[in-house]
Amino acid sequence: MGAWGAPRGLARQQQIYEKAANFLFSYLTEEKSVTFAAAAAPAAAAEAAAAATPGTAAAADAAVAANGPLRAAATEQQQQQQQQQQQQQQQQQPQQLQLQQQLEFAKAAVEFAGRAGMSSNAFSFIEKMVKVLAAQRGGAFFALDFLGFVLKKNLIENHKDILREKREKFEIVLVEEKRFEEAKKIAEKMQQMKEEKFLQSSLLLLLNLNKYINK
Repeated sequence: MGAWGAPRGLARQQQIYEKAANFLFSYLTEEKSVTFAAAAAPAAAAEAAAAATPGTAAAADAAVAANGPLRAAATEQQQQQQQQQQQQQQQQQPQQLQLQQQLEFAKAAVEFAGRAGMSSNAFSFIEKMVKVLAAQRGGAFFALDFLGFVLKKNLIENHKDILREKREKFEIVLVEEKRFEEAKKIAEKMQQMKEEKFLQSSLLLLLNLNKYINK
């Protein structure tokens, strides 16, 4: 072995890294293969949904003291709102989890490629992977994270300017996405307030009618 031991060992390691990188390159960017098992949303999502509708809960409590049927109607509407919010959270959480898993695998692929000296193959993969991440809902943040990681690795010196430009574009997209999400949240909150106000008004009307009928 002697002087030959280390080079042979290094060559073997390089082959392993190359195989791992190539596998992840094809696995992550092949259209039908970009699916990952996502954990189910935790039970805490239901609690968060319940806590998110204090106005409705208060209206339901007001109805409890007055009339059984009113209580049932208010409780049913409250449950429907909670179910809708819970479904939204369950849909969002797996999506974020899937993106996070894709990001971690993509970083590992770049790491392996760097150790195997595969700069040209890595650049092609990076371009495809950025598109894969960005094409998904909320993916701009993950694409930006990935580009930042790649630039820190100094794996593709010849293409750094191109990747910097891509990163700047995603920074702009992310700012716009945040603005859009904020505007959407405000609109949803206003709609929720309208619904709660309508429910409270309906309950008050029913309570007054109930008092009038029972006179």
